[in-house]
Amino acid sequence: MAGCLLLAGGLAGQGAQAPVGRRFARGAWAVATIVAGADLLQPFHLRATRDAVLVFDFGDSRLKAFDVHGEPLWQFGQRGHGPWEIAALADVQVTSTGEVLLADRGNSRITVLGPHGERRRMVSLGAPMHRVLPAARGGFLAAIGHGLWWERFDSTGRRLGALPVPAALAGLNGLSAEPISLALPDARGAVAFRWSDLVLILDAAGVWRRPSAVLNGWSSPRLGPSRPMRTRKATSP
Repeated sequence: MAGCLLLAGGLAGQGAQAPVGRRFARGAWAVATIVAGADLLQPFHLRATRDAVLVFDFGDSRLKAFDVHGEPLWQFGQRGHGPWEIAALADVQVTSTGEVLLADRGNSRITVLGPHGERRRMVSLGAPMHRVLPAARGGFLAAIGHGLWWERFDSTGRRLGALPVPAALAGLNGLSAEPISLALPDARGAVAFRWSDLVLILDAAGVWRRPSAVLNGWSSPRLGPSRPMRTRKATSP
């Protein structure tokens, strides 16, 4: 089954103020182009650069770049554990300089590409990661294993230590505080959380701050201890 990428242009309108402070945009969407057929099999990760739309295709383990009209520009990768191959992609980010970071959990490494798919470097972190953000001097912030928060790595993959866990996340685990991250054009990173309205901004040195605006006041759920499953003994007929 082929996948599909819909490129659309939004028409901004005036926002409607919701009672709790969240602002909803009014406007319309105009379809620009549709990419379908053999070009995409199972699209998943989606990012944008200044002149391209990047889609990672799980169908053939390739990162594929398209222009704003849906025309293919370049591709990178194939499934595997060798050099410049991708075993299990967990995250894609675009840095402020246009470099593309591929967090390959299956190979425990970060692959760095140039803005047009040029092969720049492969950096082994020695452990699988599920999130990545760019850091200062070519380094990385990576969420390792099932850890809740980021750790710092230099440009060679040497571990520099864990970032302090924000007070708002104290006592939570990786499931109740599941992060969604995005590298920003100004070399900072934004981290939101699936089950709450918490948003954190990380700078390139890994220093975080919390914006003063609060959307809804929802806190992350706190999971209690798991209970053992009760089984019923089978009875003979």
